[in-house]
Amino acid sequence: MSNLNKDILLYIFEELFEDKNSLYSCLRVNRLWCETAVTILWKDPWIFLNRTLTLKLQKRANVFFNIIFLNLSEESKNCLLSEGIDIFKDLSLQKSPLFDYISFIKYIKNQYCYVTINGKNIYDILFKNDYNDSQRSLLEKEIYKLFVSKCSRIKYLDITDFRHSLYEFPGSEKSLLELNELNCRSEDDSELFFGLAHICKFIESFHILHNYSNDGLAKLIEMQQKLKYLKIDVVSHNDKLSNCNIGQEIIKHAHNLIYLSIEKDLEFFETLFSKLINIQKLELCGTSDKWTSLNLDKNLEFVYSELQVLNVSQITYSIAIEIIKKTTGSIQKIWTDSMHISNLSLNCNTGHFIQCISQFCPNLKYVRIALNDDYLDNLESLLTNCKLLEGLYIYKDKITFTTNMSLLQNPRLFIYNYNNPQFTDKLLDTLIGFAPRTLYKIRINYCNFKITVLDRFFNHWKGRKTLHLYSIVDKDPNDRFYNLNYINEMKNLIEKYTNEGVIKKFQNCNFNDDEDFKWCY
Repeated sequence: MSNLNKDILLYIFEELFEDKNSLYSCLRVNRLWCETAVTILWKDPWIFLNRTLTLKLQKRANVFFNIIFLNLSEESKNCLLSEGIDIFKDLSLQKSPLFDYISFIKYIKNQYCYVTINGKNIYDILFKNDYNDSQRSLLEKEIYKLFVSKCSRIKYLDITDFRHSLYEFPGSEKSLLELNELNCRSEDDSELFFGLAHICKFIESFHILHNYSNDGLAKLIEMQQKLKYLKIDVVSHNDKLSNCNIGQEIIKHAHNLIYLSIEKDLEFFETLFSKLINIQKLELCGTSDKWTSLNLDKNLEFVYSELQVLNVSQITYSIAIEIIKKTTGSIQKIWTDSMHISNLSLNCNTGHFIQCISQFCPNLKYVRIALNDDYLDNLESLLTNCKLLEGLYIYKDKITFTTNMSLLQNPRLFIYNYNNPQFTDKLLDTLIGFAPRTLYKIRINYCNFKITVLDRFFNHWKGRKTLHLYSIVDKDPNDRFYNLNYINEMKNLIEKYTNEGVIKKFQNCNFNDDEDFKWCY
């Protein structure tokens, strides 16, 4: 294994890019492994700064910036010294780096330097109060000049709140030529966008925080030849995307988009929808507002033939249903959160939504839906028709009814009680009777189960794929589910069926970000 050539090692280590601990262990094998692992670890060193500023992180930041300072050119050092910035006095005793670390960097993430704790960012911590704003700006400029001159192929660039003419730095035409991803705000300097537009023609992915129109950003979008991924977070409706130059340029690329995420400005999605002929992943997040329908039926022949993933949050069921009806059975994942029912379309509720999924999504593999006992028959239909289903996530049906913006001041909210034993019994019986053989990951949010009911469920699950079952129980200290006898009985039950090969994993705790339940998309 240790004799593998560098190309093979590089391929293997690229696969380990997010597994830093494994990459660290490779540093100690031999020089070739060390050299190869270092190139991967330094591809995105900013990831180590993307955390709360602790003492440990401060030490990491010190090491990181010390390496940067050691690589500054004599011209940059003299420029800084002439402005009273002496960051080199503590570096004189340090040895030159073993590797040309800066040349390995492919990701530049400006915003990570500004992660704050107690109102202080990384620059505040590193330089204390030694330098004024003008000096800090100059220091930042020289750091980015170094990146642009030594990073041969920058793939990811975050220019949020960036204040320097990056495109004018020596080497920019080479280092930025193959830029693949850009993270920015519509309020960032228009001249910076214009400058990048002359160099960058192959950006595939934009993440835009939109607030105002920006001629430079519109020009940069216009110049792209391979735009495929677009994420737009709308800060306000000062300049709606449908009416501004940024939106008009995005529309020109709609045919090529395979991923689109829009937050708040659903009106812009209505403008785009008939042009998204190659869309594969669609994410929509509303604001409980007036968008109860998108009128997708005005182009009856249009379909989303490539759509595989639909993530929707804070929109009405009617919108989600309209989108699903425009697909051709290609959807593999549907993820919902905080859905709404409009008083203008009461026939589009949770049950209708689940029924729509069962009718139009035969290839569905993963689904997250709200549920209550009124809609168990619809769940039965979904389980029967979606024969490829592997993962089912059920959460508490919390429904908000809205008609227009005036209703938002006092929306009607209904939350169903998941501790109703009749519901939990029926739910597990439905799973036993109708779940496809492919289903093995089940997550049920805020349910309390009787031991006898769970015992029956696990017993009937024998012969199927090993089960991954997750649940959260309501944290009422007076609830009988929290007495010691119940906990011991549950523990014994899980142990029994784990030993029998029925259960592989069972969690009865908070699962906000459980790694095992990140389903492939």
